[in-house]
Amino acid sequence: TWSSSNSSIARVDSSGNVTAAGSGTATITARSVNGKTATCKVTSTVPVAGVNLSRTSLTLSKGSGAQLTATVTPSNASNKSVTWSSSNSSVVKVNANGYVSAVGVGSAVITVRTANNGKTATCRVTVTAPNVSVTYRTHVQNVGWQNYVSNGAVSGTSGQSLRLEGININLSNKNYSGGIRYKTHVQNIGWQDWRYDGAMSGTSGQALRLEAINIELYGDMAKYYDIYYRVHAQDVGWMGWAKNGANSGTAGYGRRLEALQIQIVRKGESINSNIGGITGNTGQAYMKRGEADTSGTENTDIPGLSYRTHVQNVGWQDWRSNGQFSGTSGQSLRLEGININLSDKKYSGGIRYKTHVQNIGWQDWRYDGEMSGTSGQSLRLEAINIELYGDMAKYYDIYYRVHAQDVGWMGWAKNGASSGTAGYARRLEGIQIVIVKKGGNAPGNNYGGINANVTSPFISR
Repeated sequence: TWSSSNSSIARVDSSGNVTAAGSGTATITARSVNGKTATCKVTSTVPVAGVNLSRTSLTLSKGSGAQLTATVTPSNASNKSVTWSSSNSSVVKVNANGYVSAVGVGSAVITVRTANNGKTATCRVTVTAPNVSVTYRTHVQNVGWQNYVSNGAVSGTSGQSLRLEGININLSNKNYSGGIRYKTHVQNIGWQDWRYDGAMSGTSGQALRLEAINIELYGDMAKYYDIYYRVHAQDVGWMGWAKNGANSGTAGYGRRLEALQIQIVRKGESINSNIGGITGNTGQAYMKRGEADTSGTENTDIPGLSYRTHVQNVGWQDWRSNGQFSGTSGQSLRLEGININLSDKKYSGGIRYKTHVQNIGWQDWRYDGEMSGTSGQSLRLEAINIELYGDMAKYYDIYYRVHAQDVGWMGWAKNGASSGTAGYARRLEGIQIVIVKKGGNAPGNNYGGINANVTSPFISR
């Protein structure tokens, strides 16, 4: 008779024919009629029929990794050993356990191969460049170094009138050679030399304010990315975005920087201009007066616009710039005179303006910084008309709105339209003026945080 020690591995019939049933070893025994026996040790194997991978495609960021799992069929195959390989180990590496590491940008095919029968399965891995991040921190008056922030977050303070004194800026997750450099315009010093990749720009222990900053990428990073930045300047508020080495801030006004934001994007991509929910007080990135700019990278897209008003019982106020409020609020004090000027002009021409004065009516045009209104006569301004002339009028629009007695803030007038009132004997108490590129967006009704009370710019009777 014939028998098997484990029929799930090897079966034997009455004629001694052995059939493999599973993977493993079994003993076949032949027994004679008089009880004599003989044995045979049988080793049975189950061949591999196939192999599958947990993923057939995968996208990774350079520097990251993922685990692939191979499943050999049938589940009771005798030899489930596999080997792993990459078609391009300069992009993707794989270890003996199937862990994939993204080491370069591009694509590669990962192949798993069974030791038995040579069955294979593949996974295509695509490796993308990581998201480059810009990180920065500022040294703030009475505070010291703040923590690092990144990618558009505000560094500095708001509403505390504290100067920035120093800054560090760096890049992380770079996928190209090069880096970031920056220089600052410092009180009593002027423009410092470039600082690179995390070095401090500014001063330490000297209580000197930063007044402007210039940031740019260098090397291959400059070919593939753009850097944007804007600052919060004393008496100006949040300024417009500068880009790729343009100046940001002020020079010649003695105004401190109080905060800044920095963003990096792929070349040609747009930014979130209101990141952090912050709307700029002016579209101008840089203002210069009375001080030579030696950086050679001035942002000349928008000319400098400055103006000041003569206020009842106060006299001449300080100069204000593009979009700032000049005058008073809640004090019932009349405007009596105004100067308006442009600086850093790219084109010929300039700005002219005339005012409607109590007991006089419309005065003649005044040009480029001349006073319009009266001096020593205690006569109120009631309306104003402002326009550009020459080539400046071809390339820019001028917007303006006033705060009128008993009306409040009125709507925006543009390019020579009248703003204020006539025939009501109402004084002007405040004014905002904004210059934009021709056809650019008009200032909003809540520009500079000031909401208009009426949409009409001029009321007469």
